[in-house]
Amino acid sequence: IEAPIVCDDTTAQLIARMAVHVRCRPQHSTRLELARDDRLRPGAIVRVVDSSPTVDTVAEVTDVRYTGDDTMAATVRTWAKQGREG
Repeated sequence: IEAPIVCDDTTAQLIARMAVHVRCRPQHSTRLELARDDRLRPGAIVRVVDSSPTVDTVAEVTDVRYTGDDTMAATVRTWAKQGREG
């Protein structure tokens, strides 16, 4: 990992372990139909809330497609919760 803010091997290794950990957790992608919002771009971190199926989670926007003058479709990725399932 190379970045101007990483100045030592210990920090680089910590960031690499965190990146591997995030990618190894089970992921779920969902396509959302939304009102057009030009601020949403791939890589943006958003909060998805829906009371119908009781969803409240943080997600990463992976794709944005404009489907009309006032609408868009965004694909978001969420990760499985950490911790023990009981």
